[in-house]
Amino acid sequence: MANSAQFTKGATEMPSQNEHLLVSVMPSAFRGREGLARKTFAPSQIMPMPVSALMPVPKPTVVTVQQAVQAKLTPPPPKKRHRVPVWLIIAGVILMGGIAIGGWFLLASLNAPETPVAVPPVVPPLPPVASTPPVAPPPVALPPPTTPANPFGNGVYPGKDSDSDGLTDVEEALYRSHPLRPDTDGDAHIDGNEVHHLYDPNGKDPQRLADTRLVERIAPTGFGYSMLVVTSFERTIRADSRQLLVRVPTGEMFQIVLQPIEPTMTIMDWYRAQIPVSEQVALDSTRTKQGFVSAWTSDQLTAYVRLSDDQLAIVTYQLGPHDRVEYRQTMEMMINSLERVP
Repeated sequence: MANSAQFTKGATEMPSQNEHLLVSVMPSAFRGREGLARKTFAPSQIMPMPVSALMPVPKPTVVTVQQAVQAKLTPPPPKKRHRVPVWLIIAGVILMGGIAIGGWFLLASLNAPETPVAVPPVVPPLPPVASTPPVAPPPVALPPPTTPANPFGNGVYPGKDSDSDGLTDVEEALYRSHPLRPDTDGDAHIDGNEVHHLYDPNGKDPQRLADTRLVERIAPTGFGYSMLVVTSFERTIRADSRQLLVRVPTGEMFQIVLQPIEPTMTIMDWYRAQIPVSEQVALDSTRTKQGFVSAWTSDQLTAYVRLSDDQLAIVTYQLGPHDRVEYRQTMEMMINSLERVP
């Protein structure tokens, strides 16, 4: 202790420059034996809490269906999804498109090359020129309108054909076809062509005239041929002159006369040899439906048909008191129906 006091005393007498020196002294409890002789403490035992002190566990509450109905329990309302209005989307698309188009035009205008302004040249004024009135050209005389040539001539005219199908209106009634319909039965063939090729113009199916009651085939005995004749026409056979006369109720008549011909002669040779020069006309050579060589006069009223090497049939359309050819297609039908018979 004396040393300690002495140390303390000496410490107080230290110069003033060591006033801030701190000296720590170990407590006596940790020095020497005193530090080893510290008291120890036994660990305390944790006593369990009495059962009576524990809190009881509450039982879950059971709600019956009836109680839920009575309490009017309802599920929570679904959350509403906020949808963007369609018009707002369309407006946005239009706006963006307008901005894009406007930007494109703006860039195009900025990139477009500058067009130089053309300065028109200065043209000095021309001296005035004395104007002269235009001279009107002389009028051109136009030829008078021409009318279609009449194939018959000599004051003879074709019969009226209202639908231009090749059958006159009189023949339309004869074959039960319509005078205002070129194709009465609608089979894509005009009525005149059908009669020309020996078909019924008013047949539902392709039907031959020979299978109808409109015509009948006759074969004069000893004449060597047969032909179709309209049923309502009167027929007269003159065996001595080898003639067949077919009379129309209105006064016209078809005359079929057989004439001999040399096998070496043509129809033109026979015509020039038998017809007076003053009565000769141009002939138009052709063939009948059955393949017979034939020739028509220019007035379309006489036909020459070579039935064999030595026999010539001359078919003539006689108008009688009339000046209109009403049965021209019927005459061709009769000639096209000519057939040789033994």
